[in-house]
Formats: sequence, structure tokens, C-alpha cells
Amino acid sequence: MQLGIEDFVWSDLGDYGRLSDLAAAFDRFVEGRDAELFSRFRAYRDSGGLTPPQESALLIDVSRHLGAFLCRLFSTDDTGLK
Repeated sequence: MQLGIEDFVWSDLGDYGRLSDLAAAFDRFVEGRDAELFSRFRAYRDSGGLTPPQESALLIDVSRHLGAFLCRLFSTDDTGLK
């Protein structure tokens, strides 16, 4: 089953190497949408160094892009379930 991001298929979700590729695709996705945020996120992953409130704010900001990425990956939208 083809997924909605690049050339990923469902079986890739169980393959460690392809998950690494998917993580890189997420990085490109975030960088393309907000280069400044991605720069801060990359620096955080490389060295940490944030206070707990700063870390929380950064991860919340990145999570907004994660939601959009997952919607694209699974070819869905962000409409809540009722």
C-alpha cells in the first residue's frame, strides 16, 4: 500500500532503515515549512541545552508540523473523530 510521502509504502513502517528515511523526510518537511524552527529543532537534537519550558515550547511547535506530516503520510485530514 502506497503512503502519501515520497516513495514510502506500508511495509516500510516496520523496517528500521526505512524509518530512518522517513525521519529524514520529516526533517525536510519541517525545514520546507519553517526553516527557522527546523534550525532550532536540529540544534536541540544535536546538543540539547534548553530549559524545560523552552524544550516544551519547541516540541509543541514541531508537533504542529508532525500532525500535518502524518495527515499527508496516511492521506487523511485533521478532522477530529466524533
